[in-house]
Amino acid sequence: MKLETLVIMSKYPEAGYSKTRLGESIGFENSADIAKAFLDDLILTYQDKYNIVVGGPAEDTEKFLENYPTLTYVGSKGSVHVQMRNAIKYAFSQNLNSNKVLAINADLPTLKQKNISDIFESLNDYGFVIQNTNRNKFGLIGMNKEYSKKYTWGLPFDTSEDWPKIIDMGISFLKRTLVKQKPYTKWIRDPLRDLDTLKDMKELYPDISKSDFPATFNLVKKYVSDN
Repeated sequence: MKLETLVIMSKYPEAGYSKTRLGESIGFENSADIAKAFLDDLILTYQDKYNIVVGGPAEDTEKFLENYPTLTYVGSKGSVHVQMRNAIKYAFSQNLNSNKVLAINADLPTLKQKNISDIFESLNDYGFVIQNTNRNKFGLIGMNKEYSKKYTWGLPFDTSEDWPKIIDMGISFLKRTLVKQKPYTKWIRDPLRDLDTLKDMKELYPDISKSDFPATFNLVKKYVSDN
């Protein structure tokens, strides 16, 4: 029985719906293919090690259930942070009864298996691990079961694009708004990079691990060569 759960935050990969900023440069069908490759690579790479839960919009539920019939999908209304919160809570519920949960955005091509493994390991010592992206969005959030029992489930999940404010207020903000458990919070300062644009794709391509993201690597290689 697996006691660690990886939550992948993703819209359903569909042309004109997912990765639309990238689609403006390479075509919406192509950008949707990349979104699907990200998701499929993550599932393939980690499904033997961890429980896999995908979290996303409620309106995507039917498509995920139809096209990923063996996948656990938690669809929620509201912001991506509310969707992430609900997927994490599901992973800690009696449905999976996880000891540790790590939620990540699907489009982080330089997040390697060792990074994931190290973060799960760090949840032995920390109740809460957090890392933002270079665009000041949530990149990943990790939490252990003991911490989840005491966590208020308010901020930062109920914020929208509030990362700059949170960072400015610093660790003192977390001390006031998160449960006071010691050691409680590990803040990974080096931001993750997500892939949203053609410029991102060209810059990140050399650092994408072919072993971690085989389908994504091949597609990105093709579109970088074509553009």
